[in-house]
Amino acid sequence: MPSPNVVAPTTDPPDAPAAPTSRRALLAGALGGLGALAATVIGGASRTQAAAGSPLILGSQANNAGTADTQVIANSSFVTFKLLQNGPGTGLMGYATPSSGATRGVYGRSDSPDGDGVQARNAGTAGSGAAIRAFGGNNDGVVGTSDNADHYGVKGIAPATGVYGVATALGGERAGVLGAAGGLGSWGVYGVNDSGEGVRGDSPGGIGVHGISGTNIGVYGESPSDDGVFGYSGVNGVHGQSDSSGTGVLGISASGIGVDGRSTSNIGVYGLSGSNYAGVFDGSMKVVKYTDIVEMTEPASPAANMARLFVRDTGGKTQLSVKFSDGTVIDLATQP
Repeated sequence: MPSPNVVAPTTDPPDAPAAPTSRRALLAGALGGLGALAATVIGGASRTQAAAGSPLILGSQANNAGTADTQVIANSSFVTFKLLQNGPGTGLMGYATPSSGATRGVYGRSDSPDGDGVQARNAGTAGSGAAIRAFGGNNDGVVGTSDNADHYGVKGIAPATGVYGVATALGGERAGVLGAAGGLGSWGVYGVNDSGEGVRGDSPGGIGVHGISGTNIGVYGESPSDDGVFGYSGVNGVHGQSDSSGTGVLGISASGIGVDGRSTSNIGVYGLSGSNYAGVFDGSMKVVKYTDIVEMTEPASPAANMARLFVRDTGGKTQLSVKFSDGTVIDLATQP
């Protein structure tokens, strides 16, 4: 992927050198002005008559080129056409009036691979302004596209937040930032960080990160040398839930540990079920230290081909027993 290091402009483009002010230049300018005045008087041009082929009249809203184009060509290292607004108004406005079609109010183009089609800069102090502000009305505010697979449709660079999105509507499903991708091997949202968090979700009262998929994985984490998904919370670091016969939390490993639960002073892995097994081990089970079994009333008989191990109270003594599917109970050991 391309490097995100793009240098933002810190100065305005250079202006052309000041025009000469010698006596000869002043005289030539005065003569030119008299000639223009004479042409105006003779030709009878007025602000209401400015049309294609006529001079541009400053201070007039009647300049009309009709169906002809107006073009200014220059071959310099300076600004070709500059408008300076010293008042609180707008420096330059482009307006396309047709109510249909792919029209453009302002169009900028650059043929240089390192150039910008349109460049904007806000040189003021910190405030609520912006270099570019777009009002989409009933349509998108900003649309960015790129034909190069190694570049981006929209790219934001800043010392803190590169791209910031806010959804202001209340109620319903809204997204401050929405990412979409069209196929396998693609990502709707992709975060990269060389030494920190690639993607982070924070919420003071809701869900920090919520992933939904109709037929696949809602949230997927992968790391070649560390945790694929890490959950940290004062309550539940990772919470998994399934409303059907699926799995709330699934851990798979080809040669390591599928699910690893650790705690320095409490329970590493805790399973709870109101009407079924809190834990099922489909394979051999190894206990490194010991197993505690809490006393209970005699349970119901297990299913066929099974035995149920339990601990009960018998005359104030703890008794280890086993119960079979036919209801037979054998006492294995009784507290002395």
